[in-house]
Amino acid sequence: MLCQVSALVFLVTLNVVAAQFSCPTTHITKDNGIFGAIPTGAASMVTVPAGVDCTYFFDIPKGFAVKLETTALYDVSPGDSIRFDYFYISSPAEKRIEFAVNQTLPFHVVSVTGNLQFFATYTYIDMTGYQQVVQPTGTFFNSTLEANKYLTFKSAENEQVAVKYGSLQSGFADSSIYEIFVFDGNDITNAEYLGRFTELYHAPQYAIYSTSNTLTFLNLYRTPSNSMLLANDASVIENYEVYNIMVLDSVNPYSGYMSNYYDDADAYFTVICDGCSSINIKTLIFDSKYKNGAGYLEVAEMSPTQKLPAKLNYPASTSPSNRLPQLISSQMATFHTFNARVTYGIQGVN
Repeated sequence: MLCQVSALVFLVTLNVVAAQFSCPTTHITKDNGIFGAIPTGAASMVTVPAGVDCTYFFDIPKGFAVKLETTALYDVSPGDSIRFDYFYISSPAEKRIEFAVNQTLPFHVVSVTGNLQFFATYTYIDMTGYQQVVQPTGTFFNSTLEANKYLTFKSAENEQVAVKYGSLQSGFADSSIYEIFVFDGNDITNAEYLGRFTELYHAPQYAIYSTSNTLTFLNLYRTPSNSMLLANDASVIENYEVYNIMVLDSVNPYSGYMSNYYDDADAYFTVICDGCSSINIKTLIFDSKYKNGAGYLEVAEMSPTQKLPAKLNYPASTSPSNRLPQLISSQMATFHTFNARVTYGIQGVN
């Protein structure tokens, strides 16, 4: 009899706890207050009962963002999870800060074990007073961007903008690139929100294109990064079979090889050294397979958008060693290979 009573008390307790944790039936909006907590009314970590599958939805007006600060503890292997936007908040999380500008934003909590604990606070951020920085195509910008500002790349009226990025050679991808929000248009208030940079930057183009002559970028996280965003006129680069961005500095040499790895035809590589006065070409070694052909490497200052004539030309049939090292008096240059594979060594110069 005692066992039956204990079991009954246990079941009643579970039902009461589950009843106390209820998913909201309405969306969270700015009009209900620019500050708040999830779960509603909580002041610290809350244990979520087993079987709960709950989605909180934020409505975010254009020109606003939501800052969410989450503390969480759970075991992912049985299936517990917390997802914000399209990615997961990993455990353990201690006041992890994320931002979002989606007009409708999900915050999804799944508790399989009944041991998941979490607490989150949110703030609506008014960005309508942020300053716009306008840059023409053919220029680059650090992906961290600037505080309380957003960046718009602008091309000619009859053009479109194409943006690629590159990072310092380190062997690791720059994970902070997901922090960039992209808008198809002239500002962050009226333009269509396209998504995060990592959602849009994928095969086959590995570039982000505008539908008009402006493309806008916003970074609310501002995690220090060495990645660079480079904007070109879409009509200039859209037919490039191979086009990559490389970022270097004046501390470490940068090495690798350049070629069109599909068919040995044209390949383009824009090299950027932010804060440098020049780029130093230290070594060039052509693959011997092409020494009897008409292939070459040529180098022009700036990006393809400027359409500047080649300043340097190295035929694959000759050895360039007697012409090196060679300084390019620019912090950006575009290397173009045709029917050639070349191993290079370059470095920025202050």
